[in-house]
Amino acid sequence: MELSTLMNKKSQAWGLDLFVAITIFLLGLIGAYIYAINFLNESQEILESLYSEGTYISDLILSEGVPSNWTLGDVRIPGILSNKKINQTKLDNFYQIDYDELKNLLNAKNEFYFNFSNMEVSGQPIEGIGNPPSNPENMLQIERFTIYKNKPIKFTLFIWN
Repeated sequence: MELSTLMNKKSQAWGLDLFVAITIFLLGLIGAYIYAINFLNESQEILESLYSEGTYISDLILSEGVPSNWTLGDVRIPGILSNKKINQTKLDNFYQIDYDELKNLLNAKNEFYFNFSNMEVSGQPIEGIGNPPSNPENMLQIERFTIYKNKPIKFTLFIWN
């Protein structure tokens, strides 16, 4: 009788080990699932935030600004359009605004950079305006079409954090 009791206890210990192992595995699996869901939601929120801010900034840049005939001394919102076309004087003035002041005027929380083909400031070709991206963690590109020198061009805004 002693032998059958001993064998019965060994099988109970093996069952308990299996139960503990399965419990630990399931807890790890649930933890990974919850982390993945939260990570995806966080990424989605970041992209939505960048898109919202990028759309807002591009709308302000591609406006007439405030006041509509603004100069460096009285600018509140630095838009570069006049009569739905890029105004070269406004573009030249826009380029002269310090980047930190420009971020403040546009109410930008994230970094940004914009460009379009054949962009010139004071008669000199330039690549773009803003802070050029270098290895951003999250970056979004917004494209719009407008008129520059009586030709349609693609305006591209990069925004990142």
